[in-house]
Amino acid sequence: MANKNTDDIDILLDELKDTKKFGAMIPIEAPAPTVQPELTDDNINSWIMNKAGLVIQQGVDTLERIKDSVRNSAEAEEVDSYSKLLNAVSSAVDTLNKINIQNKRNKSAKELKKMDIDMKNGQIEGKNNVTNNIIIATREEMMQKLFGEAEEEAKTIDVTSTEINDSQEEVVKEIIDTFDDAEDIPEELKSKLRV
Repeated sequence: MANKNTDDIDILLDELKDTKKFGAMIPIEAPAPTVQPELTDDNINSWIMNKAGLVIQQGVDTLERIKDSVRNSAEAEEVDSYSKLLNAVSSAVDTLNKINIQNKRNKSAKELKKMDIDMKNGQIEGKNNVTNNIIIATREEMMQKLFGEAEEEAKTIDVTSTEINDSQEEVVKEIIDTFDDAEDIPEELKSKLRV
């Protein structure tokens, strides 16, 4: 019985070897010849990005396609090849990302520089807070203007509340008595305060 199992295993191994040979005999379709695109300064960046994206996508597709066979394989060469391909694809994605980040930085720097130049030239509306008003006056005139307005504001008393409690009424009576005793307050103002 053990001999029969060994024979069956040998037959299966021979069939697998024949399958590998048979797979090597399948004709592979030759790729279509590539046409060299006309590259200029304007389109070279997009061409490089497209080709890098294509290479990365092919690497990812290949990784997906062979991952199960590498996982089940006991051959170190296949595992090593898979890890090298994975490393190459990761490196390519990282490089492409760095290029993308650098392009964004350059674009932002250009926009900021343009805004700075426009700001200096006064071309941005609403952002230019520089005024061209010039006031010519002596120090005394400026002080008189500043303090004169402050005195006028201090003289104005706004009483809008009509409700007065007892303590407030006493304070108001004291103020009225003080104003009545004051000689420099015009009678007209005293009479308005008494009302």
